[in-house]
Amino acid sequence: MSLIWGHIYIRIAISECGYVMNITLNYDEIIKFIKNYGVEIYENCPCGSGKKYKWCCKQNIQKCTTTGDIKKVYHQLKSQVWNRRRWRTQTCHWRNCTSPTQHCHSIQNNRFLNQICDTKKCVYHFIPMGKLENESIELKDEPISLASTFNGFCNIHDSELFAIIERENMITFTPEQKYVLAYRNFCYMFSKQEIIQQTVIATSLKSTPKYYQKDFIPRDSLEAQTSVGLIVDLRKNQIIYEELGEIIDSIESNYDLENHQWNINSDALLCSDVRTLDVQNSNFCFQTVREYLCEDEVTQIYKNPTIDVFKDKRYAHISTIVLPENTQGKINVFFALSSKCKVNSAKKFLDYVNACSEEELVCILNNIILHAYEELYVSKSNYFDLLSPDEQIYLQKTLTSNTYLSNDTTLLKDIFLDPQFEFIKLRDNV
Repeated sequence: MSLIWGHIYIRIAISECGYVMNITLNYDEIIKFIKNYGVEIYENCPCGSGKKYKWCCKQNIQKCTTTGDIKKVYHQLKSQVWNRRRWRTQTCHWRNCTSPTQHCHSIQNNRFLNQICDTKKCVYHFIPMGKLENESIELKDEPISLASTFNGFCNIHDSELFAIIERENMITFTPEQKYVLAYRNFCYMFSKQEIIQQTVIATSLKSTPKYYQKDFIPRDSLEAQTSVGLIVDLRKNQIIYEELGEIIDSIESNYDLENHQWNINSDALLCSDVRTLDVQNSNFCFQTVREYLCEDEVTQIYKNPTIDVFKDKRYAHISTIVLPENTQGKINVFFALSSKCKVNSAKKFLDYVNACSEEELVCILNNIILHAYEELYVSKSNYFDLLSPDEQIYLQKTLTSNTYLSNDTTLLKDIFLDPQFEFIKLRDNV
C-alpha cells in the first residue's frame, strides 16, 4: 500500500484567515515531516503545563471515535477561550515575579469603558452562542469591573507598571504612554495565547493523539492531510507564544526598576503616529494584536517541501488600539510593531497608516475589527441600538460566518478591501 501511495502527491491546505495555501508533499516527505515535527514523548508538553508530554496530555486521552465526537469537544472549547473569567494564568507576567495574579483590565474601566457603559455599568461584546452546528454571534453584557480583564499581573505590578496611564494622569500619548498601552495589549494577547495552549492544544492532543506522534504512519492521504495540518497548527501556536513573550521582554527593558518608571532608552517598539478621527459614533473601544503579511511572504513561509515554519521567528504582530476621546465623537488610533520584526510588509504598513487618508484608515480599521471582533466593546443603547434592524441582523450574520477565534495570519490585501460592515464611519462635515 505504501509503495503505491508513494507515487501519489497530496495537497495540504492551510487556511490563513480565508486564504488557502496549497502544499504538495509526497509520501516520503510526509513521513519525514511527521518524524521531524511530531510531538516527542519527552519534550515539554505543548499545552504549556511545564510537564513532559509523556506525563501530561499523553496520559489523559479522551475517547473520540467519530467526527461528531471531535466536533462536540471543540464546540465546548469556545466558552473557555472566550470567557475571560475562566482564564487562569497562575503567576504574574512581569519577568521573574511569582506572585499570584489578579483581574487586570486590558482597557481601562475608569477612563474608557466608563465612557460607553449603560446605567447598569455594563458594556457589550459579541460572543458565540447556541448549540453545536446551530451557532450564532450575539451581543452580551459584561460589567465594566470585569470587561476586558485577564489574569496577567499581581496587584503590585498591575498598579506600578501602568501608573503612567492611570489615576489622574491624562493620556496625551507620550512615547512612554504609547509603550505602556501597547505593552498591556501585547500582555493581554500573550495571556490569550496561553489559554489557547492550555485548552485548544491540550484538547487536540488528548482527542486526536495519534496524528501528533512522531512515529505515526498515515494509512491514506486523508490521514496524512489531517496529521500535517494539526502539527503545523500546533507548532505555529507555539511560535506565536514564544514571539509574543520575547516582544514583551524587549518592551520591559525600558522600565527603570530603580526609579519605578518607564524610561524609553531602547527602540523596542515602532509606533505609528496617533491619528484622531471625527466619527459618527465613538461609543466603542477596541484593541487587538494580529499578524499581517503579504501573499508572497505567506507563500515563502509555507514553501515546499519542508514547510519549515517553526524555526524562523517573524515578530510581525501589530498592536492596534482604538480609544474614544473625552470629546464626544472623536477616537484616537495608533499602531505598534516590535522593532524585532523581520518582514518588510509590517514596517511598510506603519508608514502607510501614517500617510493615508482618513477614509483609507477607517477602511483598514473596519476590516481589522471584523477579523478580531471578539476584542470589540460597544455601548448597546448608544451604538448597537442605533443600527437599523436590517443592519443588526446583517452584522450578526457576518460575524457568525467568521471564525470564532482567529490568531492566524491575515493577508494585508484583505484589510485594504471595502469592509463587509462599517463599524466606524467618519462624520460628515457639512
